[in-house]
Amino acid sequence: MFLGVKKICSDVSKVLAALVLAGTLFSGTLRAQDAATTLAGTPELRVNADLARAALNAGFPQIAADFATTLLAQKATGKTDRESALFTLASAQIALGRFSAAQATLAQIETDVPAKKLRLALVQIGGNEIDTAAGTLATIAAGTLAPEDASWAALASGIVSAQRGEAEKAKKFFAEALSGTLSSAQREHFQYVRFWAELILSAPTQENLAALQQRAEAHRGSAEGARDAKLLAAAYLARGERGNFEENAARARAILQAFRPVPERFQAEFEILEALAQKDAATPAARRAYMRAIRLRPERGLQEIALEGLYRGVAILSQGENKEDAILAANEIKRFFDNSELDGKTPPLAPDPAVLDFELFTRLRIAYLSGDETLALKLAAELTEKCPQSPFAADAYGLRLNLAITEREYRRAVTLMEKQCDTFQDPLRREMQNCYIADCYFLNGDYDFAADAYGKIDLKKLDGNYRGVIFFQLVLSKIKGGHLADAAKIIDDAAGSSGVPAAWRQRSDCALIAALRDAGELETAENRSTAFLRERNLLWQFKIAVLEIQATLALELGTPEITVRNADAMAAIIAGVPEQEWPKDFLSRTMLLKTRGLLLGNDEKSAAEQLALLRERFSGTFAAAVSYLEEGRSLATKQQPAGALACYEKLIERYGNAPEFEEYTTAAYFEAAQQAATLGRQRDAIRLLDTLVAKSPTNALCFYARLRQADLFRVLNDFDSALAVYENLIIAFPEHPDLRRVEISRADCLLALSLAVSNDGVPETRIARNANLTKAAAAYERLFSLPGASCELMAEAGYKWGYAVAQSARLSDNASEATKKNIREGARKIYFTVCNTVFNKASAGGSDPAESWGISSGYWISRSLFALAELYEESGDYETARKTYTQIINWGGRNWIPGTQYAQARMEAIAGK
Repeated sequence: MFLGVKKICSDVSKVLAALVLAGTLFSGTLRAQDAATTLAGTPELRVNADLARAALNAGFPQIAADFATTLLAQKATGKTDRESALFTLASAQIALGRFSAAQATLAQIETDVPAKKLRLALVQIGGNEIDTAAGTLATIAAGTLAPEDASWAALASGIVSAQRGEAEKAKKFFAEALSGTLSSAQREHFQYVRFWAELILSAPTQENLAALQQRAEAHRGSAEGARDAKLLAAAYLARGERGNFEENAARARAILQAFRPVPERFQAEFEILEALAQKDAATPAARRAYMRAIRLRPERGLQEIALEGLYRGVAILSQGENKEDAILAANEIKRFFDNSELDGKTPPLAPDPAVLDFELFTRLRIAYLSGDETLALKLAAELTEKCPQSPFAADAYGLRLNLAITEREYRRAVTLMEKQCDTFQDPLRREMQNCYIADCYFLNGDYDFAADAYGKIDLKKLDGNYRGVIFFQLVLSKIKGGHLADAAKIIDDAAGSSGVPAAWRQRSDCALIAALRDAGELETAENRSTAFLRERNLLWQFKIAVLEIQATLALELGTPEITVRNADAMAAIIAGVPEQEWPKDFLSRTMLLKTRGLLLGNDEKSAAEQLALLRERFSGTFAAAVSYLEEGRSLATKQQPAGALACYEKLIERYGNAPEFEEYTTAAYFEAAQQAATLGRQRDAIRLLDTLVAKSPTNALCFYARLRQADLFRVLNDFDSALAVYENLIIAFPEHPDLRRVEISRADCLLALSLAVSNDGVPETRIARNANLTKAAAAYERLFSLPGASCELMAEAGYKWGYAVAQSARLSDNASEATKKNIREGARKIYFTVCNTVFNKASAGGSDPAESWGISSGYWISRSLFALAELYEESGDYETARKTYTQIINWGGRNWIPGTQYAQARMEAIAGK
């Protein structure tokens, strides 16, 4: 019953491998509530931070490392949050035996706090620097570590004392370690490490080995002889811990073999000693020895050691270069526990309720290490079902929860958290779990459920700052759920309360004002921002935030003088704040905001001065780049395309080769093409759009750049080139929301090509013309008939479908009059169907068609009715033509369609016919 360190993990040094065995390590310096406080307002970071520490406690360091790495990659992670994540990552790396990586992580932590010294000491133990580790531990003052870290410090001191042969000190430290705050998995592991250390301390001297061997030989075959042989093998293994392991391990194996068979009560211990006498726990021989020990079903303590040995073996393999070995080992262990592939001689593995919880816990960790998450989840569910009172049940819930969060299955996480909450005895921990349940609703986008969950949390049970966090999340949930009035009431009700910190109420108000602006409630946003700015003791960050919102509101409300005034006020506030506390680009953004106000206010002289100052002082900032876009757009609005084009070209020239400005240069290319086309330089516009696509092929503007190119080709009557671009767009962007616009434009090209081909009597020419016309008609018909097509699409496609069919009658020179008549009849049916179908769809439920069929539908319906009347006139059916014109006049009188006056003129023209 001991741990031979060197044999467990050949790729890490001896002592700390004992720590790695259980795969668990301390949870970090910040407790759950402290971490949540610092990660305020960012539910994903807050949940991930707590789960990272929980994963360490539950024995899943790789999950903890993944969560911590994700946290460190987030831009929203502040200094305190980053340091907490670094502590968690370093702890996970130590638990995984990655000591060099842990040392590099610790080097990133700026503050030299006791928690950092503790982890550094553990890394030094891992490097077999025992004396150095002892010195580092000595610098940690008593009472300066969190309770859990204090337990790990005591364990580390116990290991150091054991390595130095200081038996009494070691026993004292181990007792202190086990009396601390530990998770179930950590407590099992501490017991395991203490047993290993006690073995080292009790190893017989060289003089006693000979006597022990003589006594064992004298009692061979008896219980006393087996006990002495066990002690003798253990002694050689203990000697191997201090050097010359291979030679001593070989002696131990020889003794174990020589004294078999032994009485039943010693068999399991002999198998465990056999495993520990191997090179490390990852070898097949060690794995099978542990399985033989488990098959004997000895007392729980012995089975725990064998189970931990199996886990450690897979852990070592999973950290190696050949991950397939870990999978093979895990599969062998699975077959062992499932009683599959038995040889017919070996009896099935008997169940043992006394160790079932730890057995399932070990197996699920092995499954996870080997990458079989499905099996891990199955075993975790079995553990929580069969052993709900086990201390490992919470850890099993933790694995399921961690994987749910990792996969962003937040609804599943809520269900698991609710079940896990029942296992917590601490009321504060239960309340914190309710906070995370609300966070998961929020992260899943279930904002109404989140608001309800946040609203049920008893804020009085939380400390002041975290109370503010939950208050803010409640307000934010209401905002994101679209209940802005409810959010305003919550904030206003808290105005006179001392329970919610003022900073969090101010932050909530900022979020609400921004939401009101985004929702188009501009006047309400303006009134609330004005009231906010009248408050006393505003934090400068929130005051500036609302000043900026108010400044942007002023641009939309047409009061640019407020924008200019607020921009100056923001600059004045920031002048009194230490530079390191505000974003380095803040002043440039403020100057850009002021420039927008000056441009909108037509103060061109001041705007030019501000632009020149911005570009001179902050030439490398995003604001300076955007200023060219702003100036160009202002000139374009004032119908000065040449000036606008010059601005866009300057932006491209100065920032076009810098990847960080790609977003702005891409927009500059697109808008420059628009202005070039306005100036009649279509070829230049096409060239600019070509460059845009070549430089930024994945940008969302590429679709619209190609679409605009095709439209420009049509302006140039280059319908073949336009058609090619449209067809490429359809292939490249089959799911684009504006794809129908491309499809109808493609059909327009086909129609134009059919009309552009001259009727010179050459058969090939007629064939090409008719083929394009047929394709165009088919394309229009398809678009008109699409399920879920809008009224506007149906009206436009329907008219053009009828027009294409009518044109086939006019262009069919060799067709008989009967054939042409049938074609015209088909066109009339199409126009009639289009008008009735679109009208019925738009007026369904008794609504006014003009309100539901869109701006352009009336235009296309009017054209269909005029085309229908024209066909009736061509066929000599003037009575029906007059009825059609009458319908146009009636619908026009209701403002459904245009063309009333022309319809009246046509009525007069055919009067008397």
